[in-house]
Amino acid sequence: GIGNVGIGTATITGSGTTLHLHNPSAGAYATTIHLTTADTGAAIGDGAVFQLDGNDELVIGTLDSERLILMTNGSERMQISATGLVGIGTTAPNTLLDLNSGSAACSGVLGISQGGTLRGKISTRAEIRATGADYDLGVYSCGSLNLYAKCNGATAQMVVHCTGVGIGTDTPAYTFDVTKTVAGDNLGFFHNTSATGNTLTVFQTGTSSSQYT
Repeated sequence: GIGNVGIGTATITGSGTTLHLHNPSAGAYATTIHLTTADTGAAIGDGAVFQLDGNDELVIGTLDSERLILMTNGSERMQISATGLVGIGTTAPNTLLDLNSGSAACSGVLGISQGGTLRGKISTRAEIRATGADYDLGVYSCGSLNLYAKCNGATAQMVVHCTGVGIGTDTPAYTFDVTKTVAGDNLGFFHNTSATGNTLTVFQTGTSSSQYT
């Protein structure tokens, strides 16, 4: 059409194509747009590229030690640092994937949806990490760490709170607080499969212990 430009080809293909770049050489050759400035220099390893390589793979990136930035509505939304760290909502990622909501400390930054409905989220105060040979799961200051199990329509709950550990209650009043809410259920069951030893020992410093067999 009028005003359309073809480089490397006399036939401009594709509906609405204004600029068509074509490398007629097969093999490991690439069709490349190489962007440089006076600051980056004009050598083959300077600036940035938009490239269709010899394997028909699209390559977009920088050739020097600069970030790759994605923007929408005039603002930076995502970046890949020169060392490969990915940041969403942050201009200074500290990990391989760094998500920053930029709002309240306990707001969600990673959501899990089903059929368009938000089912769960990971907040900025939740942490799962490996420390040496140990694995930690925790929260900082957004309240409790809640563990749930859904069984036959009922929800069993365990809460790790600043005040203690609660089973059957989300507000433990003691270091270890077990609450029974279903009539007829046993509060607890301790089974010692060994022929020796105590099933349960309760001990307080400075006093004698209570043992149950």
